[in-house]
Amino acid sequence: MRLFEMNLNRYIQILILSFFYVVSAQASLVAIEVIDDVMLVGEQIQVAVNIDFSGENDESIGGTFQLNYNDLILTNPVFEFETDVVLSSYGIQSEYNKVGSDAAGKLNITFGTLDFYTGVTGVGRLGSLYFDAIAKGKAELSLIDYKGGFLDSVSFLKKTIQYQGTEVNVVKAVPLPASIMMFLTGLSVLTARRKRNW
Repeated sequence: MRLFEMNLNRYIQILILSFFYVVSAQASLVAIEVIDDVMLVGEQIQVAVNIDFSGENDESIGGTFQLNYNDLILTNPVFEFETDVVLSSYGIQSEYNKVGSDAAGKLNITFGTLDFYTGVTGVGRLGSLYFDAIAKGKAELSLIDYKGGFLDSVSFLKKTIQYQGTEVNVVKAVPLPASIMMFLTGLSVLTARRKRNW
């Protein structure tokens, strides 16, 4: 009986520890969401960057992440933050927002707050990214911490951020004159068949 109680106590301790591990393993999130379903060569592509700092102890004073993309398929990246009115509900201050690049195929995005009493918190869209699609193919969009990543608003220690990238597929559109010629050819074949049947 005593052995059963010891095993039961050990089992309960493991369950409690695993519960706290799962709860503490939650992380803030920065994710990319594809806006345009059809992406054609020669057109502009839009993707959204969303944040989720809504979990318990998720508040951050901010930081920088890096977007990596294939510059042989996508070029001229432009990031536009959401309006200051929208951002203010997350505690983000526009003076801290920056976008820069130090190499081809990389874009560095910084956001946060200068207010040390309240950190960045909440769920929503941080902004939109626009690219020019210059070639056909699949382009991966990945995110990583950059220059120290993000800091916790209480301890000022490095925060764990969960990043979710995506892949965009750029297809080559059939040129309009060629599609018109295909339509006219098909129409003339149907007309010729119809005349022949009369």
